[in-house]
Amino acid sequence: NPDVQPETSKNKGLGIIFSPTASFSGTLDFYEIRRQNEVDRFSSDNILQRFFEFGESNYANVIFRGTDPETRLKTAAGVPIPGTEPIVGVKRQYLNLGETRTRGVDLELSHRTNFGEMGRLNTKFYMTFITDYSFQRDKGGPFVQYKDAGDTQKQKGRISTNWSRGNWNVFGNLNYVSDYALPRTNSLTGERIECSPTITASVGYTDAVGKDCRVSSWTTFDFGATYTGIKKLRISATVRNAFGRV
Repeated sequence: NPDVQPETSKNKGLGIIFSPTASFSGTLDFYEIRRQNEVDRFSSDNILQRFFEFGESNYANVIFRGTDPETRLKTAAGVPIPGTEPIVGVKRQYLNLGETRTRGVDLELSHRTNFGEMGRLNTKFYMTFITDYSFQRDKGGPFVQYKDAGDTQKQKGRISTNWSRGNWNVFGNLNYVSDYALPRTNSLTGERIECSPTITASVGYTDAVGKDCRVSSWTTFDFGATYTGIKKLRISATVRNAFGRV
């Protein structure tokens, strides 16, 4: 599409670095990102929905039908209806669409302890908070909030610790992901239905996520060790999600 223009982005950030002791330090970052004039393509389903359901006639020239008149729908009297041949293709052009806004806070803390002959212990804590993740499909259209929907959870965190002594290195990670919704959104109207009809139509799915249509938060634990005491050889073992939490 020769009419596509470059995307633009505006970023704002404020970072604070602190280290009250030689063994303890941290960072606190506030950020806001706005991506405008985003370059993307609509899915074939979205184009068909816009044309047939919402009546956006400008998409008529990117929907292609078969040319065999025998495949047309017919009236009750058996007369073929022009323009009812099966759809055989949809042209998905790149376009300049709307805007994405992201705002949040990242916190990272680090502590180091030296036990002398017993080795060193390093511990880190990381947490991210998303306060806004809104998406505008079309310029001038409504924004839809996604900060707690699908893979955009509001909070994610990790505590990791690492102990090293001589040829040995042992680590453990505790990971946290907050709960999130499974809504259905309409980027044209801005409407957000908290529970997608796809889920409410499935008894098994509804039983799994509950009547409020939210996936619960979860915590997982990873651990592992590395040994380097053999020349030119490094032996490592890692266990992810040790307790099988999903």
